[in-house]
Amino acid sequence: MKAVILAAGIGTRLNPITLKKPKCMVKVAGEPILAHQIRAYVNAGISEIIIVAGYKINQIKEYCKNIKYINIKIIENKYYRSTNNMYSLYLAKNEVSGNDFLLSNGDVVCDKEIIEIAVNNKSESLAFYDSDNYDEEELKLKISNNRAYSIEPKGPNKNNSNGSTIGIFTFNKEASILLFNDIKKIIEEKNLKNEWFEYSLSNIFKKTTFKPVDIKEFSWIEIDDYKDFFSAEKLFSRT
Repeated sequence: MKAVILAAGIGTRLNPITLKKPKCMVKVAGEPILAHQIRAYVNAGISEIIIVAGYKINQIKEYCKNIKYINIKIIENKYYRSTNNMYSLYLAKNEVSGNDFLLSNGDVVCDKEIIEIAVNNKSESLAFYDSDNYDEEELKLKISNNRAYSIEPKGPNKNNSNGSTIGIFTFNKEASILLFNDIKKIIEEKNLKNEWFEYSLSNIFKKTTFKPVDIKEFSWIEIDDYKDFFSAEKLFSRT
């Protein structure tokens, strides 16, 4: 199973730290966010990591060139200032379309057990969410008949969703083909390059089964701003 990390963005809400480094290289509990992810993926048995980077990509390349214990491929999104994470994922299509893969945003830190669940259930497509979390800054997952039904927008949405997504999803072979077919249509036919990949997720939820996985018993955080950063520092320094 491969992993794709989307890490092309600028991370303006973490200025001034991100004036000098990409967000995935911001240190949490003494090491970069990217290091937390790579270690969890290696320990869980991921075979290859594809990082889609843009902003200050050379720092990511320099950091990864000394990692010899797993194959890492870095893809450049040259248009990171004018596109969103759907376009970054589109650039990885030749690496993972038609294959099982794990997808994560490059600003997520989580317990290793979440990644182990993802890798140990690679025959299924999984949508991870936290039923105890309704942070207004997070996208939400709506569930129907024990299946992921839609991705709901940021905001409270407590009455119209089952909890926050955590920025991590897995795709089996069927789901990966459906995902990239949908993304290709949006980007190549409609010429829309500033969408979130979660838009395509909602589209393909109706065509294949994504099992919702509630990870409320585990620790995770998607670091968007300084409030998240300080929470992550406290949480993962302790653990």
